[in-house]
Amino acid sequence: MKSGSSETENLLGSSVENQFLTAQTTTTTTTTLSKTRKPRWAVIFFHLFFKAVALFFYLFGGWFFKNFALIFVLIILSVSFDFWTVKNVTGRLLVSLRWWNVIEEDGTSRWKFESKSANSINDTEMMDNTQPSQDSILNSQFFWLGSFFCILVWLIFAVISVIRLKFQWTVVCAVAIILGSFNTWGYIKCSKNSRKQVQDMAKNFLISETFSRVFANTNEK
Repeated sequence: MKSGSSETENLLGSSVENQFLTAQTTTTTTTTLSKTRKPRWAVIFFHLFFKAVALFFYLFGGWFFKNFALIFVLIILSVSFDFWTVKNVTGRLLVSLRWWNVIEEDGTSRWKFESKSANSINDTEMMDNTQPSQDSILNSQFFWLGSFFCILVWLIFAVISVIRLKFQWTVVCAVAIILGSFNTWGYIKCSKNSRKQVQDMAKNFLISETFSRVFANTNEK
């Protein structure tokens, strides 16, 4: 009787302990996901801030400064700050992508890409990245819409400046278009490369799981 009761107590104790560990793990996972799924409003603000500043100086700079050279410098500085911020900060934090271009010793140019989903080895992390939450989709939408919309606006301004024969403003628009387009094109290439790597990782995982199950069934026989 004593041995039976002790075994029952051990089973109950282990069951309670397992339930506690499961609940603790679930709470930790929920807390982690809630932290990672929050919209990054501060990052979104800085993703749009320098774009808005450049457009503001283009539209209203003449109200404050009569010197075109000063307005030109302010706009170029704004779009340059925007290029650096998007390339090094907001792209990494909003869409988990990073790109850069290196010049090899032979003079050839080569693109390099990094992405959180492609670098994730843990299966859970890969699932979280391939099935983003609503908030992470919101971050991504602000990133891509802000980038494409800004390029479109500068294109419209460039066409208007050409029609009005104000070619000095066309140069300003051209610089903004080139910097914005180059940055956006880099992220498009990085996004395509990331999806391809995730697909390859998923295929390799499925193949390895299939072979492991086949070998396991063979060994059991």
